Amino acid sequence: MEVHYQPILDTFSGRIVAIEALARMREASGTIYLPAQFLPQMSVENGAELSRVVLTRALSDLARLDQGGYRLGISFNLSPLSLDRECVSCLRKVVQESGIEAHRITVEILESSDFSDIDRAIETLREIRELGLELALDDMGSAYASLLRLKNLPVGKIKLDQSFVSSLERTPEDLHIVRAIQDLAADLRLDLVAEGVETEAVLDTLVTMGIPAVQGFAVSHPLTLERLQAFLQEFHFSREPLPRTLFGFYAGTMASHATICRMLTINPTELNLEHLPLASHCRGHAVLERLGHPHDSPLGVMHQRYHEALGKTSELGLGACHSRQWEQMQEIFDTFMAMVLSAWRREQRGSKG
Repeated sequence: MEVHYQPILDTFSGRIVAIEALARMREASGTIYLPAQFLPQMSVENGAELSRVVLTRALSDLARLDQGGYRLGISFNLSPLSLDRECVSCLRKVVQESGIEAHRITVEILESSDFSDIDRAIETLREIRELGLELALDDMGSAYASLLRLKNLPVGKIKLDQSFVSSLERTPEDLHIVRAIQDLAADLRLDLVAEGVETEAVLDTLVTMGIPAVQGFAVSHPLTLERLQAFLQEFHFSREPLPRTLFGFYAGTMASHATICRMLTINPTELNLEHLPLASHCRGHAVLERLGHPHDSPLGVMHQRYHEALGKTSELGLGACHSRQWEQMQEIFDTFMAMVLSAWRREQRGSKG
């Protein structure tokens, strides 16, 4: 059994702030097996023992990283079938013997977990929190019970299921789901980590949207301790202006549009209604220029048409959302966004060809 570590990037500071400990099984031949290949063959007892071994080794490696000047948090997966009093005692013992502060450790519980005794599981999770450990709901959005889990479980962090993230370039409409979970996490004051960030375009998009933490191949593959140490020494997060891609612009504009529409329906006086009709006063104007689409380009012209439609809609006040003007504004916005996606995909094909 080996433990590999996948770095987690804080998008605001541009630093690696944590790592996730991942179990791997290696045959004598060198073949490595992922958890999905060996966990189903394990008994509950063996699964609990695996969690203990992974955590013990991970905390030992974390202490070595501390000595090298890398003070990181660490997370690991715990089977919901292991949630009992013996589990709490085991965690207390392992953490105390490691010398690592409990608040640096996050226990990840699968969102789709089938708790046989939900009340008992909640009590156990509260006892884990009392040890000072953090709790995260992993694969958020992968099962129908997400909101119920958030309501009942004493978690302080949610990890967005990678199925919503890794396919964003193919299904950009999933950005609506990502934004909804982002808003939910912010409103509930929960930390949010997006998993499955596999390409530079998706990384650019999530950073532009303000997702606070990400992990995935675009940051780093899971690494052995030795390779992780080398990665941390060399890692540099570019501070170039955002977004860097039209796909990032697409996501940022979608978020901005949703905020503007919400304000138009709730309290339009909070908006600068004089600037709203003018694309030149929008940050997106400068972004399009920087990405090679000036004000007289098709995208630049459509951007101005969109802002003019926003301006006309804002003149209607609080009743705007029930008007034909609102529908026309939304149609223009949809056309503009379709043009942005089309231009981005052309650029993608050009870069590959």
